[in-house]
Amino acid sequence: MERDLDLIKKILLEIEKKETIHSSGMSLPNVRTEDFVFHCLILEEAEFTSGGRDITTRYGVGYMPGRLTWKGCEFLDSIRDDDRFEKIKDTIKQYGSVPLDMLKTIVQSWIQSQVLS
Repeated sequence: MERDLDLIKKILLEIEKKETIHSSGMSLPNVRTEDFVFHCLILEEAEFTSGGRDITTRYGVGYMPGRLTWKGCEFLDSIRDDDRFEKIKDTIKQYGSVPLDMLKTIVQSWIQSQVLS
């Protein structure tokens, strides 16, 4: 399964909106459960989220993300603006896929160039 930056952004935004950790019923329209769970797990592995847990319902197995970490908040702030996010995605498309650390560096460099110009 490949990482989907748009889905990552959607998940981070939804977690940010939650009023409490483990609010029930978090789902995203038109997103397969498998994709949602995979991306929640890699966000936790990247230390962008914390406190997630596996859940089992009558509909099957899923995952309930916990909360954003400091790193998750910082990353979300850096990709929150839709225009900026699209420009960053266009930049990395020319390289295919890039590691997360490189993506964070590209985002930070792009923001820094915009602020300092």
